Amino acid sequence: MATNSLIQVAMARLGLTEAGDKTKTPAATAGERAAKVEKEGELGHFEQRLGRILARRQHEVDDRVYIIALDKWRVKMGDRWQKVCNNVHATVRAVLEQRLNKQSLYVQRDEDSYLVVMGGVTAREAQLRCLIIGEEILERLAGRENVLDLVGVKTVDIDEDGQLHFQDLPPLRRVLEEIPDNVSANASRTAEVAAAVREEGTIGGLEDVKFIYRPMLAVRTKVISTFMSLPIRQMYRSFFLSGYDVLGQGAIARQYLDLDRLTARTAGNALNRLLNQGAKSLLALPVHYETLADSRRRSEYVNICAKEFHGVANRIIYELVGLPDGIPQVRLTELVSLLRPHGRAIIARFPLGRRDFTAFRIGGLHAVGIDLYNNSTREENMMRDIEEFVVAANQNKLKTFALGVRTTSLYTAIVAAGYDYAAGHALTSVAQTPDNAYVYRMDLPFLAAIEGKSGGKGRAPTDKDEDDIHGADN
Repeated sequence: MATNSLIQVAMARLGLTEAGDKTKTPAATAGERAAKVEKEGELGHFEQRLGRILARRQHEVDDRVYIIALDKWRVKMGDRWQKVCNNVHATVRAVLEQRLNKQSLYVQRDEDSYLVVMGGVTAREAQLRCLIIGEEILERLAGRENVLDLVGVKTVDIDEDGQLHFQDLPPLRRVLEEIPDNVSANASRTAEVAAAVREEGTIGGLEDVKFIYRPMLAVRTKVISTFMSLPIRQMYRSFFLSGYDVLGQGAIARQYLDLDRLTARTAGNALNRLLNQGAKSLLALPVHYETLADSRRRSEYVNICAKEFHGVANRIIYELVGLPDGIPQVRLTELVSLLRPHGRAIIARFPLGRRDFTAFRIGGLHAVGIDLYNNSTREENMMRDIEEFVVAANQNKLKTFALGVRTTSLYTAIVAAGYDYAAGHALTSVAQTPDNAYVYRMDLPFLAAIEGKSGGKGRAPTDKDEDDIHGADN
C-alpha cells in the first residue's frame, strides 16, 4: 500500500479523520465550524509530517507510535470531567511540549487520548520517554495519590495494510532496568552455553535468554568491584523481562533449576574472560530457593558450580532469591554450607518490610538486601522502611545492599541510611559484559541528573585499591 493511502487509512482507523461517512448532520454553529477548521488544520499538519517520516524512515517508526490514554482518568472524574477537561488537556499538552524533542510530534486523538510519534531516539528511549510522560501527566493531575494506572501508554503498530495493533505498555517501574537496545553481543555465547546445558538435561525453553550485568557499588570503599548477572528475555521489540520473570507465571521447580544452571555456566565463561584480561572484579549470580529446596536439584546445581568455579570460587557471590518466610535455621545453614566452598560469600534478597534477620546471621549470610525495582510504593512512603531495614540488619551484624536505585533521591536515602552496597540505573547503566573493577565518584548520580545523562564511570583501579576491591565483600 502506498505511504499516503497507508497514512489515510491508519488515521481513519485511529479516529483522527472521517472514514467516508456521508450521513447528513445538523448544521454546525459558527463556533463549531471554526473549531472544525482549526482541528482539520492541526490534523492536516500532523498527517503531512507523519507521512514524511514514514516515506523516508519507515523502519524507524516501528515501536515509536504511542497513545497516551486518559480514559481511566475520565472515568475517575465522572460528572466532573466536563468541568475539568480543558485543564486536563492543557496539562497534557504542557508535558508533551516540554518532553518531546523537535523530531517528535503529537495530536489529540479524541476526548481522552493523544497520539504521539517519537523521532530522533532509539526504540528503547522512545518507550521510556513515553512512560515518563505518562507518569508526569499523572503526577500533575493526581498529585501524590497512589493511582499509578490511571494514565496509560499503548504502542501502536501500523502494518502495510493500514491495520492497527495496540498493546498496553507495563508500568514504568517494570521497565526501568536500563537494558541496552543491542544485546546481541552475548547471544552466540549464550546459545553455546544453553546447548551445553541442554546436553546434560532439559533446558526448559531458555534458548533465547541472554545475560547482562548490573554493576554494584561498595558504598564504604567507593569501588564498583561486583557485577551481578541478570538474565533477560525479549518479549516484543523493545520490552524485556529480567530476572526470574523470564520464566513467566506458573514456573515449575525444574525451570528454576534450568535457569540457575544456565546462569552459572554463563558466569563461568564470563569469569574466565575476566581472568584472561587480568580484571580484579567479582561476579554475583542469583540462585532461587526452588533450585536448592530438593536434594536432587540441589546436587545438580552444586555440581555445576563446583565445575565452573573450580579454583576461582573467591570471585563468586551467590544471591539467594525467593527464600520463604519462616525458613528453618537448620535448612538455611545447610544451604549456606553447600554453597560456601564454591563462592566467597552468600547474600539474600528480601521484601522491603523484612525485619527479623536472626536466623540469617546464625546461618552464615554475608549480607541481606532489597530490590526497589519490584516495589511500586511511592518513594516518600519507602523512606522509613529503607532505614528500618538497615537498622534490623545491623543489629544482627549483617551487611546490606539495595538494588533498583533508580533516582537520585533514592540514592541519597540509601547512602544516608548506611547501606553497604547499591546498584541501579541512577548510579550506572547495566553492561553487556562484566568489566574491570573501578573507583566510583560518589557525586556522579547528581552530575548525571543535572546534565540529563546516565550514571557515569569513575577511574580505573590502581595497586593501592587492591584492599578496597577484594576487601569490599569480606
